[in-house]
Amino acid sequence: MEQRPLPPRGFRGPGLPGLLPLLLLALAAQTPRASVETGPVLWPLPLSVQMSSRQLHLAPEDFFISHGSNSTAGPSCSLLQEAFRKLEKQVGAQREEPCRNPNGTSNKYTPCYRGINRSVPHTDTLLVEEPVAVLKANRVWGALRGEFCAFTINESKVIDSPRFPHRGILIDTSRHYLPVKTILKTLDAMAFNKFNVLHWHIVDDQSFPYQSITFPQLSNKGSYSLSHVYTPNDVRMVIEYARLRGIRIIPEFDSPGHTQSWGKGQKDLLTPCYSSQQYIQSFGPINPIPNTTYAFLTSFFKEISKVFPDQFIHLGGDEVNFDCWASNPQIRNFMMTKGFGEDYKKLQSFYIQNCTSTFKNNTLQM
Repeated sequence: MEQRPLPPRGFRGPGLPGLLPLLLLALAAQTPRASVETGPVLWPLPLSVQMSSRQLHLAPEDFFISHGSNSTAGPSCSLLQEAFRKLEKQVGAQREEPCRNPNGTSNKYTPCYRGINRSVPHTDTLLVEEPVAVLKANRVWGALRGEFCAFTINESKVIDSPRFPHRGILIDTSRHYLPVKTILKTLDAMAFNKFNVLHWHIVDDQSFPYQSITFPQLSNKGSYSLSHVYTPNDVRMVIEYARLRGIRIIPEFDSPGHTQSWGKGQKDLLTPCYSSQQYIQSFGPINPIPNTTYAFLTSFFKEISKVFPDQFIHLGGDEVNFDCWASNPQIRNFMMTKGFGEDYKKLQSFYIQNCTSTFKNNTLQM
């Protein structure tokens, strides 16, 4: 993929301060200052940097981004067009026409978009010379991440390729609810640092902020309050905001432990706990015995698979407290019937295997 700006028409002195992420610029030589830092000052540090002492200056009035003649993306790639629009706005340039897909439809699943779910490796080369800078990338994600942040830059050649295909962070919005605007700021910070996976630990024991369409009582009764939820529109906004920055969203719905908030809105989902053969008005992990458990999980994760486009959903499965299971007479009888003895790890495996076999028809990878 090659992108190239129109020839410059003229140049000014230093432009407005601000970020200049990505792509291609109209550049003019600038008289070197008395002290010029020639070492690379880029973050994250690229694979290779060659930098001269000759400084070039961006002229905002001549800034333009265009696709090279050999580009396989072209103007139909809405992902890049949106990136171009944002960059030109930040620089101060104006497009004569708004960016839009010529067909009027999202090309989320076209070759322009394909590959984000697999964290496909990519290589990009940025060549900064007068009068233009040219970015070549073998994937759209390389074009999105071929960034530098300055209105004055040394003449240079930068070659970059990610060392790790999965570069992610985790946010926990159950224990500590995060407003949507905070999540969006996090995605911006990730994009600046070329991270590409947001692991969204969205629910847990403490609260269930995900607003389910199929089971609305989960958040109605399981969230901290009705104002501490993520509506379907909120989730779509986060996913799209991330997509435009080349970031995957992998949601985590931890089970069978860490599910106390689930039980508030879904009757008979959790295991009743006993003491001395008496029910003690408390609940433990998800009850792995009844068929109703797996019927609920099937319906719920069918919704999740439609809401979140990534091919992976994280099921957690950690830190299951076996004490409640061991106290429940029905579960103890089930353990004897299955030949599990008193090894409750086998019961946990039984639950996970049932889940994965139930979900396999939904083409989900857990």
